[in-house]
Amino acid sequence: MRRFLRAMKTSFVYAKEGDDEQARLVAPALINTVQIGISCNTVAPDAPGSFSRKFLKDKYGITDQDSLLRRVNEFFYHFNDESLNAPTKFGTITHSAVFTNIVKLYYEESGDITAVRKALEDAAYDKGGIVDFSYLRRFDLFVSAMGLLEDKGLLPSGFDTLKILPVDAYYDGLAVTLVRMGVGAAYLPEPDAREILNDVVQTARGQYRSWRDFAAAYMMERAGFTDYVIEPLADTALACLDSEDSPWNRLAY
Repeated sequence: MRRFLRAMKTSFVYAKEGDDEQARLVAPALINTVQIGISCNTVAPDAPGSFSRKFLKDKYGITDQDSLLRRVNEFFYHFNDESLNAPTKFGTITHSAVFTNIVKLYYEESGDITAVRKALEDAAYDKGGIVDFSYLRRFDLFVSAMGLLEDKGLLPSGFDTLKILPVDAYYDGLAVTLVRMGVGAAYLPEPDAREILNDVVQTARGQYRSWRDFAAAYMMERAGFTDYVIEPLADTALACLDSEDSPWNRLAY
């Protein structure tokens, strides 16, 4: 079991039946894949079916195809849950997108992180508005993560984080991981999995300019929306970006 949970620092797991097309389909989940320790170039993970079933049940409550597809839909469409939706001038959209649009709006007006935080704080006191103190906390997490990634050289040159402020990359990667584990658990046929994975890949390509942009977005979002301490991700992300064996370097974006 430990080999599945140990992050690999300098190498990647390749299954014999893997090929570049399969690697392309699973690429958005590469950081998560390396952390788990499963193959990074096959749709089905190189892990026992019992491992996939336990992973899905323990972490996400998934026990069959229906619950798998519900979770994939939820994550791929970014918390598309009525309880998290809020009516705004942007329409009825998800909680994470509301946060993103609010921060972008303030940042584009001021271009100053301190001014954006003050604006969020002031808005949180307005009980008639849609902003509450959870948005302020999210913003602080994003700024902290941004500083960490800058220190480690993991933000791409010219990547204006607060203007781009991703809400997609982490959940794109998570959706891919769930689909792969679903195939491993025999909950989802591989042809159906490939259709979903292709949709995720096309979405990611439309949102980010490169795998380096995608990696930065992945870690920023994981810090901001899951309260995850992202420093352990940094070595994994660096390996994914810098290793010649990485699928991100073997495949054209």
